[in-house]
Amino acid sequence: METNELFTQYLTRASTKGINLLNIVAKQYEFIEALDTDVGRKLSHELFELHDFLLEKIYNDVATESEKAEFRVVKKMIQLFAKRVYAYTQAIAKIETQVTSREK
Repeated sequence: METNELFTQYLTRASTKGINLLNIVAKQYEFIEALDTDVGRKLSHELFELHDFLLEKIYNDVATESEKAEFRVVKKMIQLFAKRVYAYTQAIAKIETQVTSREK
């Protein structure tokens, strides 16, 4: 089912709780779309490569204090990205479940 059709069906039956799910989707949509561009994919790839590079230095006990601090920032950014993607996918999954269960 296409996203627009899914949202249309969902809106016709949405409660306050349902509207909250749509708010989650709306808040995260722009971020998700940005990640799905060439630039977004390149930036996230570079972020993960930097994470791996710094983690290896820390593991091998050759990282400077500056690199350790940089690692903490990179790790936090990845956690924030993951949290946003997770919130978006969970909200979409709940909407799909509710729409398909009501169709039966």
